[in-house]
Amino acid sequence: MFVRKWIWKKANGGTSTYLGIVRTYYQGGKVYQQRLCHLGSLDQLLETGEIDRLIQGLARFSRKRWVVDDEISTTRTSQE
Repeated sequence: MFVRKWIWKKANGGTSTYLGIVRTYYQGGKVYQQRLCHLGSLDQLLETGEIDRLIQGLARFSRKRWVVDDEISTTRTSQE
């Protein structure tokens, strides 16, 4: 599974970007993609912070350690 981005052209010439969760599968020797979940407009997800909450929620189930920007210390220590 992976996150896929769709860009839709509006009638006024602008564009809208949407995100969704997709899986790839093979059937009859052909490759297909199935949208499992529509996450919504990228602009709205970023504006409301929903994308960050979703990522943090999924990270809880990951076997890897994900570091959040706020957790990184920007101060350097001297080893003199």
